[in-house]
Amino acid sequence: MTYPGIKLSRTVGVPHDTLGEMVVACLVPHEGAELEETLIRDFLKARLASYKVPRRLLFFEEQEIAMTGSDKVKADALVRRATEKLARG
Repeated sequence: MTYPGIKLSRTVGVPHDTLGEMVVACLVPHEGAELEETLIRDFLKARLASYKVPRRLLFFEEQEIAMTGSDKVKADALVRRATEKLARG
């Protein structure tokens, strides 16, 4: 969340054939923000232990993220969406 241009972030585990589960960061950029996966990953690598850096970063529009009544991300819905996005390539 401290990276410039990120409005919302949530990390989830998605099913993976060999790993069992893969950590994916789901990001919603601020309107008009230009975000690059490589730069964000470098930012995270400098601040996190290597095993905590998500293997993939996925970008979403805010309306694609389902929220609860108390403005929390619905994790199960986000896992499904992330899995679908990864399957599409």
